Amino acid sequence: MSNKTFTKDYKKFPVQYYPLNIKDYYFNESEKIPLLDKKTKIVSMGSCFALYIASYLKKHNYNYLVGEKYFKYLTSADWDMVFNTTCIKQIFQYSLDEFSPIVRWWDRGKVMDDPFRRQISYPKGEHEESLKNHVKASHEVLSTAEVIVLTLGLVEVWRDKRDLSTYWRTPPINLLDKKIHEFHVMDAQECFTDLEAVHKLLAKYNPNCKIIVTVSPVALRATFRKDVDPVAANVYSKSVLRSAAGMFADKHENVFYFPSYEFVIYGFARPFQERDNMHIKQEVIDIMMKFFERRYVK
Repeated sequence: MSNKTFTKDYKKFPVQYYPLNIKDYYFNESEKIPLLDKKTKIVSMGSCFALYIASYLKKHNYNYLVGEKYFKYLTSADWDMVFNTTCIKQIFQYSLDEFSPIVRWWDRGKVMDDPFRRQISYPKGEHEESLKNHVKASHEVLSTAEVIVLTLGLVEVWRDKRDLSTYWRTPPINLLDKKIHEFHVMDAQECFTDLEAVHKLLAKYNPNCKIIVTVSPVALRATFRKDVDPVAANVYSKSVLRSAAGMFADKHENVFYFPSYEFVIYGFARPFQERDNMHIKQEVIDIMMKFFERRYVK
């Protein structure tokens, strides 16, 4: 078959051609999915990119739910940034159902650290009551949200070998025990399984909620891996998360994939990052959020 004949036959099939201008394509030609308006109750959870989303939504007067205010109103409850899918799952578990790890606290002397939330410490003696108050607030926002935005950040985790409870960070060096703690690189199936657990809990406690899942374009700050370099580790991490997010969105009618990763990484000429070569410039985030509005606002 000649190339001319092949091209003629190829055009008979329904295809989407790779766009010449990715940013224009997303704004002008991609699918519109009207999910929300200024009154819709919105929650976001995930990596630092989720904070950018929250900041934009609040600034533009969307109904962003805030049950606790420790983190400058940029997370709906005191989760702070949540980088991996297992920590996201664990938050949904303790907020809506049950989460009973072997070790619930890291004892740091005068304070007790929560191993499963970034930068959360309570004075010793007040930590259990403080956690109860947090769980109540977290339950409230997750069970009443109409749209939840989940931003996936990375796949490198530290966890307890015994029950696989997963931390937000490395164990403190004075508590590190190689018999208990391990470094683990998650694969797409593990991430997908975590997201499925989140969906199952929402189906039980907030069945009408819609989920927008996205992958953060912010690069890894560092890697614990010795087998690959930091750039390759970052590409692997984002590829795994993108695969899991796609599987998740394909399976459920109430889950929608937002291509923030693709929009930023492929839609803008470098440098679109700050000087740290990781975080995204504010002007790029603002354009991306205009795309978010174009796609999801009624």
